Amino acid sequence: MLGEMPAVDVTRKDITNMAIIERGAKVQAGNVLRELSAPYEYAIDLEKLPDTFANPALLAKTGLRQAKVKLTCERGKRVLSEAELKKLLQQKQLTEPA
Repeated sequence: MLGEMPAVDVTRKDITNMAIIERGAKVQAGNVLRELSAPYEYAIDLEKLPDTFANPALLAKTGLRQAKVKLTCERGKRVLSEAELKKLLQQKQLTEPA
């Protein structure tokens, strides 16, 4: 169920229109899509849903990708400042055995 809606009645549009995506929390939206997709896949594998049923979370994720909505964080953009690097190296020297 999604709220009061049975899982079989949830559509791609229902998931895409969730407030998480609308408010710009794209990384969190990606996490929610991943977590919503897993139980649908499990239910499909157990044949608890009709053969014609398509995972709406997976459809929403695909649609958002095609619309170029990035659902992951940007990795590798931050670097240590000079002060942070100095502090790190000082701490490393203190923890290394003599």
